[in-house]
Amino acid sequence: MCTSIYYRIAMIQYARCFPAQFSQLHPLQDWLTQTCRALGLAQQEALRAQLVVEELFANTVHHGYGPDTPAEQALVWLEITRRADEVEICYLDAAQPYNPLLQDAHTVVQAVEHGQVGGVGCLLVKSLPSRCHYVWREGRNVVALNFKCWPGT
Repeated sequence: MCTSIYYRIAMIQYARCFPAQFSQLHPLQDWLTQTCRALGLAQQEALRAQLVVEELFANTVHHGYGPDTPAEQALVWLEITRRADEVEICYLDAAQPYNPLLQDAHTVVQAVEHGQVGGVGCLLVKSLPSRCHYVWREGRNVVALNFKCWPGT
């Protein structure tokens, strides 16, 4: 006889959709701040999360959706989950496929040294979370960002 024991990991999850418009940046940031606070993310980590999500959002608005994309289709989704010792923020959009984690640090440094613009934000996206992952899934860019919750939070 086989006995299986399943453990359900308690998770707290929040999700919200925002129009991909610069006018929505402040409402997005306010919601993200409140959600991170509710999930017990330390202020320093919450600020890191804010910066990374702001960078992703600005790139989605500026580069991701084309000018011909109807406003009702140009959307960004945030899904935030607390798991044990970390908060995971999943940033999703349905813009053209783009993996911000592919940018090479050496290439960005060379570009900056030669006066070229671009790429530094991708380094922030890669370096500020404790872990990050990109996948193109079901017609959406999905960037999973993990931020550590410190003991006592």
